[in-house]
Amino acid sequence: MQRLTTFLFIIFTASTLYAQNFAELVGKDESSEEFKNFVSAYKLEQSTAARYQSGEGIEVILKDGKVFEIHLHKESSIYGNYTGALPSKLNFAMNTNEVKQVLGKPTTAYTSSGYNEYVYDTHILSCWFENGILSQVVVSAK
Repeated sequence: MQRLTTFLFIIFTASTLYAQNFAELVGKDESSEEFKNFVSAYKLEQSTAARYQSGEGIEVILKDGKVFEIHLHKESSIYGNYTGALPSKLNFAMNTNEVKQVLGKPTTAYTSSGYNEYVYDTHILSCWFENGILSQVVVSAK
């Protein structure tokens, strides 16, 4: 019975985090239940004192023991391929114009490097493009 309960908890946690508002994790302490559940659901491993990563396309950077950045990679030889839901209804098939249609005019844009940044009240959402297609999304602290 204990295993079934644990299994159901993991499934519930993973499905909840699948549609996670990553911005809610920014600023959370490394020892918080929310972060521990996130680490467990996405099989993150601590690679340095300030970095967690998984083979599922996720990299988390800490600052002063708190979540500072969450990177979601489309295809990375180091971090893998994130296949879950992206923030703000984005998807990795979108080009620069499609992202702008969804998110509006970026706060900062560097077209030569393929970078758009959107500053919100509680966080920053960065979109990186490779050959004009969304390749990485970063949610970070302000």
